[in-house]
Amino acid sequence: MKDTKYLFKIIVIALLIKIFLFCFLVIHAPQSRFQNDSRDYLAAAKTLFSRGAFAEANSDGSLRYEPYRTPGYPLFLAILQGGMKLPINGVIFIQVLLTLLTALIVYKAAVRIDPRIALLSAVIILYDPPISIFSLIILTETLFLFLISLFMLAFVSYLKNKKIYFVIAPALLLAMATYTRPISYYLGIAVTIFIIYANLWFRSITKAIAHALVFLLVVYSLLGIWESRNYRLT
Repeated sequence: MKDTKYLFKIIVIALLIKIFLFCFLVIHAPQSRFQNDSRDYLAAAKTLFSRGAFAEANSDGSLRYEPYRTPGYPLFLAILQGGMKLPINGVIFIQVLLTLLTALIVYKAAVRIDPRIALLSAVIILYDPPISIFSLIILTETLFLFLISLFMLAFVSYLKNKKIYFVIAPALLLAMATYTRPISYYLGIAVTIFIIYANLWFRSITKAIAHALVFLLVVYSLLGIWESRNYRLT
């Protein structure tokens, strides 16, 4: 209960700081919302929403399909800008709110691991300078952090329950995070090994491998769709 009161206070303070930074950026440094990759993400989002393809539109109207970037963040932008008609500042404000949600998710995951580290975990997320800065820029970092935090919470829930159907949610979330930033592409393999290790203490090797294979199959079947698409189009 005491930690909950402290958590509410630090979230309110963090929100006020982030709103101040957001207002400062909008008024005094609007150009800082964009980095080298930002324009590419916005262009991909526009094409994705208007033409239903993850590609770059050529001057003659033809499409040049994008094989290198992943479509998670452009889809996020397409929904907010194309579907909800939010301006750039609206998108950035949503990203700021996502950092607050991420802190709550990390807090809940930490409570399940060890309640003593929960409040500190939330503070790190809320007041980490790079997290705050990247939330104010049109880049993938904020969405990726949000999704990977959801994956962590779902995976901790699986470890607590040890039921095979609980392994599906973290697999889906890891695939979603990888579609946002491919840096986590091989994380599924490491997690699969850890699933076997974690389950060996409680059940037979056969069941441990079965859990690991379900996780591996879900993650890389979903990622395989993207690999197949790139092979077919390029």
